[in-house]
Amino acid sequence: MRYRPMERLPHALLLAGRWRAEGRGSPAWLAGHGTGKRGPRLVGQAPSAELFLPAGRPLRASQKASDRGRWIHKLRAALAPFPWKPVGGIGILLLLSVLPVLAQPALPLLVDNFEGQELRNRLGNAAHTFLKAPARILAVRHYEELRGEPNHVLELRYSKKEDKGWCGYYTRLARDVRYLNGVNIKAVTFRVRGETGQESFVVGLVDRYWEQAGDSARSRPVGAYLPAGRITRTWQKARIPAAEFYADFTQLTALVFIMEGAEKGVVYIDDLVLERS
Repeated sequence: MRYRPMERLPHALLLAGRWRAEGRGSPAWLAGHGTGKRGPRLVGQAPSAELFLPAGRPLRASQKASDRGRWIHKLRAALAPFPWKPVGGIGILLLLSVLPVLAQPALPLLVDNFEGQELRNRLGNAAHTFLKAPARILAVRHYEELRGEPNHVLELRYSKKEDKGWCGYYTRLARDVRYLNGVNIKAVTFRVRGETGQESFVVGLVDRYWEQAGDSARSRPVGAYLPAGRITRTWQKARIPAAEFYADFTQLTALVFIMEGAEKGVVYIDDLVLERS
């Protein structure tokens, strides 16, 4: 069985405690062990791997326990370009315990899949329509099967005139705090289809300043981000890069869908997600 570092972490912590008790890794110990075949070890260099191995067990790739040696050697190589100060076995082991987590990309943030309660998104925040008369809009949960499974989507039924009034749908992003820090957001994605294929809308991102102005940083018409170049009667996935929105991503408050184009129509939306890096 291949060696898995995290499975032997408790044993490694015991060894690290023993080395700490013996004074290994202290300035005095380093002063007496800072020279050898590898030459002087200077502040700013990664410490020798022997520092974290039991006494009398130098690192040799040929020995049976070389899995541990290779693991430490790879860590040294990864940390070599960075400013370094010896922290002892405990520090290295704690660092190793968080490295797998830090290496993973951030998971996408599901804003809403419209399976929960109405008037709330999956973040637990308000989600509803907005309008200026004489425009009208209705938001309801629409049931339809997806690959044979029950599924609910957002249905937006609207009626407006190009030069009078406006309408749309908003979903708030902030949770537990007034603003959402979205500096790692890469894109806004969702699935969309229309009842006739003549519908259109734009997506807006609201930050602290746009909220005070009562407006949003808007994308181009949604057709620009769809494979077919427009809304159709079949489902398509839209992906709007974050660079499309001229907004302060450290203080986001909401996403909005603003109806445009045809004077009336029905739009279906599902799986609203923020991609993150």
